[in-house]
Amino acid sequence: MYSSPIPSTSSSAADSIDNNRKRNTPNKIDTQTNDHHSSISDKFVPSPKFWPKNNWNYSDCHPKLHLIKPNCLKVLCLAKNQNDFGGSFSVRAKSMVSNYSGFLYFEVKIQQGRNLCVGLATKLMPLDECVGRCVGTYAYDSAGIFRTVGAANTKAVKQPKFGAGDIIGCGVQLATRQLIYTKNGERLNTANVFARQNDLYPCVTLKDNGDMIETNFGPNFKYNLLLLDLEDMNKENYKN
Repeated sequence: MYSSPIPSTSSSAADSIDNNRKRNTPNKIDTQTNDHHSSISDKFVPSPKFWPKNNWNYSDCHPKLHLIKPNCLKVLCLAKNQNDFGGSFSVRAKSMVSNYSGFLYFEVKIQQGRNLCVGLATKLMPLDECVGRCVGTYAYDSAGIFRTVGAANTKAVKQPKFGAGDIIGCGVQLATRQLIYTKNGERLNTANVFARQNDLYPCVTLKDNGDMIETNFGPNFKYNLLLLDLEDMNKENYKN
């Protein structure tokens, strides 16, 4: 019996079949990459379940600042007297940097105000001083300056200004002492800004009557913390 020959598959047809198979096959490289990114994030950033609770310390607050209860996350400046003009009024959080596992970060939403600072301070900083202007303190100033004051030098790095409606983030990688500042979910360049002290507390300084901020100590932030490790990893790869 005559049987018709099986038609041979042309190279172009074979390539088409192979491409279709590839499209229907899960991308293993992307999966491995995502797993790698997850492991990096787990290493440096605590999971939301274990993120430490924090709030502003009612007993470590300037008298001109009012902490709104019950959670003490909102801070209102009540500097009504003429003698208060030009003053600085600060508050520190309850938990310090060393109480966090690997990484500390918090965000502040500016509800009202255009002359304030968000940063980290030691217990030695007087509450009538501005964070970032005292030795051993660090801050992002609303004037658009990263303030770092040391015993021998002062660094003022120009950055974007901020005011009402903005969300400002401040953090530190404990392993590297790298300071991190963000504005409205975008990380700013702090490549040469490091914290030397371990006994640092989240701190804000308000100056004008009616200024008000609302604080987010985590774990859900405007800035995606997963990007933190990816950005740092990309910098390391670039160096190498």
